[in-house]
Amino acid sequence: MNADERRNLETEVMKAGLAGLAELPGGVSDFVQVIAKIVNNWEPSPNRQGEWIDQHKFLRDLFAECDSADRGAMYSAIVPHLTFKPLPLASYESMMTERMNRLIAKGAAKAEGQAPQPVEVGGKKYIEASAAQATHAIAKVRCSCGKKKVFLAGTPVGAMIAARQAGWKRIADRETCPHCVKKLTTAIDKRRVA
Repeated sequence: MNADERRNLETEVMKAGLAGLAELPGGVSDFVQVIAKIVNNWEPSPNRQGEWIDQHKFLRDLFAECDSADRGAMYSAIVPHLTFKPLPLASYESMMTERMNRLIAKGAAKAEGQAPQPVEVGGKKYIEASAAQATHAIAKVRCSCGKKKVFLAGTPVGAMIAARQAGWKRIADRETCPHCVKKLTTAIDKRRVA
């Protein structure tokens, strides 16, 4: 960590009411150990929404306060200091998503930004979900001629197999529709004859 990064961190820590970080002999590394000690000694208790918060949910909430780009570094820094077996980071991120969905459904939180647009396949609408929550996979293919198609299956591989069975081919690192495949095949056959 360079001097500017340390100064920015110390400023953020002071804003959060933790001005003593600068006085810790080891600085940030000691701070991580202090946070890990708080997590290790956490006594399970309910929060304002009635959710029972154990050590894993406490960690989930800590990771939720961290920018998603920095979560991996935070996870790597704190895990060696924990006295219990932590879940994988992806599990904590799934727990964050589930918690926010519950809070939004109860009206206790509000989602900002643009909602993901559902994809319609065969008259049914599907929304993007994590791999753990997904019930189907969608493959969107687009030809250079502008033709687009969406294929649905139980897995991403199954969706691409459905595209291949419908006549779509991968030619020169591009998806190609059945009509263009036929045109290319005809052009190649004419060159062979000539």
